[in-house]
Amino acid sequence: MNKRTVFILTSLVTISIFAVVLVQLNKSREDRRSEQIILQYFFDMKMVVIPYTEKYYQFMKGILFGEHPELTNPPSKYVKNDTEKNNLLLYAIKTFNDAHPEYYDPGAADIPEAPTVMPTKSN
Repeated sequence: MNKRTVFILTSLVTISIFAVVLVQLNKSREDRRSEQIILQYFFDMKMVVIPYTEKYYQFMKGILFGEHPELTNPPSKYVKNDTEKNNLLLYAIKTFNDAHPEYYDPGAADIPEAPTVMPTKSN
């Protein structure tokens, strides 16, 4: 390899590490704990899922649909109480929505309420 190639590769690796550090610093303590729980689950189940890949996002969707009860039914080996469960579910929602914003429709909350129909007296 020539000096220029080494420099480019070194620069790319440095930028990648810096980006990962920035992402980790911007996460809340609850998000880091939730990610840690999920990674431990992958390890224990001998699953090969790389964070922030499509397979990871589909796993987040599976958590939301209750496909992994060990992660959503406290107390368990992974989730000790309702607070941890709720934090894990919020993490799954945020992570999935970041990858698939097309599934989130902020206008859906603006649907008008159906009119109330009062019953009429019939003779």
